[in-house]
Amino acid sequence: MFEWRNDGFFRASRSKNLWVKGVASDIEVVAELLKRSGVLRTSQSVYRARPNREVRDWGWMPAAAARDAQDIGQELDYQVGPGRPEGIASQLVAIARDLPERRDELEELARARARRLNHVAPQVHWHRLFMHPCDDEDNGERGVAGSACRGWGLWTDWVDPSLIPITLSPRWNNIDRDPRRSTVVNVAEWLRGASELSSSIDQWLKSMFTEEPILFKPIYGPRTLDIEAAPC
Repeated sequence: MFEWRNDGFFRASRSKNLWVKGVASDIEVVAELLKRSGVLRTSQSVYRARPNREVRDWGWMPAAAARDAQDIGQELDYQVGPGRPEGIASQLVAIARDLPERRDELEELARARARRLNHVAPQVHWHRLFMHPCDDEDNGERGVAGSACRGWGLWTDWVDPSLIPITLSPRWNNIDRDPRRSTVVNVAEWLRGASELSSSIDQWLKSMFTEEPILFKPIYGPRTLDIEAAPC
């Protein structure tokens, strides 16, 4: 199923329970986003970068973006439920059983793992060379002032953590949140508690990944330096 409305909102079915949703000003953008999300399978070029004078910026209604394009609750529930990777619950239980029981030992383990990770796999520099500044905000290299945006899309997936090259913090295990409820140690403690009852793993997955979704911005390779999943 595919739908593209006059207000710019589009959606396309990836499977019975998964969708790609977004907003787009032209059909090239829709095709490119469907190609990136795996809905459209082709080796042909479907998108052409255009100079600002040729781009109809923000060719959609704000309500479409806020109300419809960002409504991914059903997809998230499916991903942590029947659509989750096979055997993930037993893997999580096995990980929890190897965690130390004392918090100070957990903290030391987290520091040791972070030191190792920061040494062998340090985070890379920002790649957001051509991203347009969203909501009138531009943090240095994150965008090109005055550039137009032709659209963007959202979809849900399980991501191999080894493929993540950069986070909002410059170093692994530096999580600046207020309140600091999502530190590595807190997550480990929650997982250890959930592993004591097999039914609790389901709730842990739901709490971790659906109550406050983690947004990823993919890098598509040397020919596509935009990590916003938003052709600009």
